[in-house]
Amino acid sequence: MNRLNLPRKLYTHDLCIHSFFQDMIIKSTLSGIQFIFFLLAALVVQEYAVRLALPSFDPTQHLRFEPSTGDLPILGARNTKQRLVKNSGDYDVAVHFNKYGLRDDRDLAHAGLEDVLFVGDSFGFGWGVNEGERVTEKLESLLGLKVFNLAIPNNVAGYHQMLDYAKQHGSRATDVIVGINMSDDVMDYESVANQPKQLNESATVQRETFGLLAVKEFLLAHSGLYFMATNLVNRVPWLRHQLVALGVIIPLDQVPSRTLSEVSIKSTIAKIATIRSKYRVTVLIIPYRGVWVGEQTVNETRYHERFTSALSDAGIPFVDMKSVQEDQGNPMKFHFQNDAHWNASGHVLAAEALAAEMRRRRIPSNL
Repeated sequence: MNRLNLPRKLYTHDLCIHSFFQDMIIKSTLSGIQFIFFLLAALVVQEYAVRLALPSFDPTQHLRFEPSTGDLPILGARNTKQRLVKNSGDYDVAVHFNKYGLRDDRDLAHAGLEDVLFVGDSFGFGWGVNEGERVTEKLESLLGLKVFNLAIPNNVAGYHQMLDYAKQHGSRATDVIVGINMSDDVMDYESVANQPKQLNESATVQRETFGLLAVKEFLLAHSGLYFMATNLVNRVPWLRHQLVALGVIIPLDQVPSRTLSEVSIKSTIAKIATIRSKYRVTVLIIPYRGVWVGEQTVNETRYHERFTSALSDAGIPFVDMKSVQEDQGNPMKFHFQNDAHWNASGHVLAAEALAAEMRRRRIPSNL
């Protein structure tokens, strides 16, 4: 008898069964590992195949910015060409950065006293439109003056830094247009010191540290295969509808609620006033889409009107694109279908409104 007091034949049979199941588990584990390995290998092959076959989906070619360091503002990679692509198919445009890291074919060193500087965020930068379609290029043709575009995703504190950067490189311009994005330019700058905006394609969306949006942003920034897949999904109406229902895709008419404060308005006005102490300023107010869509339109409208009143009280000239867009009947037609930024027609409308205001005020004096 063995140590289990079982007949040797039965004991041997039991060991065989145990060995059989052990072999099955090992084989299954190995098969699972092999399957995962081959799956990952296939995804890697497909990823690079997409990048080769469809360069516009290659995330390494997509728009990136260099963060602010020391006295340098946020800039693009100098003397490079990148692509700005929306996975929904709304736009696919080239972005050229000059030797200063700006999206402008003009030389800052040649900005003279009669010229105009434009500082602002992704709207002024021309998110989704070609360089020649932007508000600055359209304004230049209307005024017959040089308009230098210094816009890049940032906030009002960053606009100060950008103007100093321009002066350091030889700009002598004294007229400045400050684009104020009501989505995220209005904040308490004393408590949030120099917080940069998003530097990726989701520039107007609040970043989540964790969660679905963070995963989506990571994949969009690193995977051409994911970019292609989401592009295809957005072209299939019924599938897009299902993903919207599941919350995977967030359409523009879903506007998250936010906390609005009087402190933020006062702080932002103070920052603009500091720029005005050095330059002749015209503010271009870019309305948040929440004034027209979503569940907070009443509160967002009041907040917008409170900000414009504060600008008036401070004696700061401005052009309010909310009323300008509303005068055209359908204000949201000046935005992309799946992106909150202005389309080309929105830039034209803003340029016309700015030109009218600047002519009325005769700034610069030769207009």
